[in-house]
This record gives sequence, structure tokens and C-alpha cells, in this order.
Amino acid sequence: RTAERAFKYGARIKEVVPVGSLYMEYYWFKENKAKDSLEKKYDVICFGGNALGVGSIFDSYETFLQDYYEGFEWLVKFSYENPKLLIGIKHHSNNNIDARELEIIKGSNVEIINKHLNSYEVGFQSKCCVTFASTMGYELTAHGVPTLFLDPGRRNDQFLHDDELIDGWCVSTYKEMSEKIRMVLLRQNLNQSETKFNDLCLNSQNVSERIYKSLSRCIDN
Repeated sequence: RTAERAFKYGARIKEVVPVGSLYMEYYWFKENKAKDSLEKKYDVICFGGNALGVGSIFDSYETFLQDYYEGFEWLVKFSYENPKLLIGIKHHSNNNIDARELEIIKGSNVEIINKHLNSYEVGFQSKCCVTFASTMGYELTAHGVPTLFLDPGRRNDQFLHDDELIDGWCVSTYKEMSEKIRMVLLRQNLNQSETKFNDLCLNSQNVSERIYKSLSRCIDN
């Protein structure tokens, strides 16, 4: 159902064919990653955004950077309140060192994870994920790894506005984030809406096959 947003903005598409995540199929299912391959498994993983900064593709409203970094401040506060939990930040492999981010997490037990590790591998081997601007939130939640969308003050417009599908996983304050992470760790259901996992992303083991069959059907017709 994630394609519904396109129609809200006036798209004219004859047919939508859900197939799942091509990236997840390639980087997770096709590589046959072992379920316990990482040396360290985290309780909470934060997936960072890419191409951040003033004038970037994400810089779409006045307090964008303030809100983005506030998410890291929430993680640090949560780490102090829960010192026994392992909390990590995972960035894209092409991410540059962020001095402001390092200053925020300095002295806490929030760790920067090796950016060259497979992000899906890290996500699947954690208990809970959070993100400000990663579509992995949709993919992982749909595949059984609860992911919270950081939305300070309900201002984040990366892909959150007008998307009632993920309302059950959005958090707009530190208190809300803290409570929902604890719910996840206690194995409680976060989603209070009618959203089903398949609404966010189909199981992505056979995405290429779905695409092939869909295109073949078009050719046959």
C-alpha cells in the first residue's frame, strides 16, 4: 500500500504491482547471510540518513538539521537510562565522519558501527531499530524487526506526513520513543492501526521472480 501516496499527489498509474524490496533480496536473501554472523548484536540500532546537511535532498524545512540531531540526543538519553543495553548507529558505506554527531554521543554507550557492514545483517540481528530518514524502516518492520520513525514535533517530512500506514511506529517525543522501545523489548505489539506487514513491504525473498512474471505477463498480453 505504500504506492497509495503517489495517487494522493496526482499520479496516473494504470497498474501497481507490489514486488517487495529488490535491495533486501540482493543484500540479504541472495547473499544467504548467517543469522548469527555478527560479533556483536545490538538491542537498538539507529539507521542514519544519507546526503545530509544544509542544501541536501533532505533539507526540506527550517528545523530539519535540529530535528535530525535531536534523534541522536534521544538515543544518548536512553542509553544513560538503560546502561545495560547495546545501542549502535549504522550509516551508509559512503557516509563521512560527522563531528556534530560524534560530539552528541561522546561519553555515552552509543556506538558508531562499522559503516561497511551489511545494513540488513545489522538490522535483522538487532531487537529494535529507529530511523529519521531510511526506508529500511518499512522493509525491516514488514519482515519482523520493529522500527520506529523519529519524528520530533511531528515535523519530519522525509516520508512521514500523510502516511497513516506507519503512524503506529512514529514517535514525536523522547518519552514516546523510550516507551515504545521498551514495548518492543518486552515483545509487545506497537501497531495500533489496521496496517498489516504486507502493507509496508512484501516478503522479499523472490522479488526478481515477481518482476519477471509480471513483465512476462505484459509481453504475453
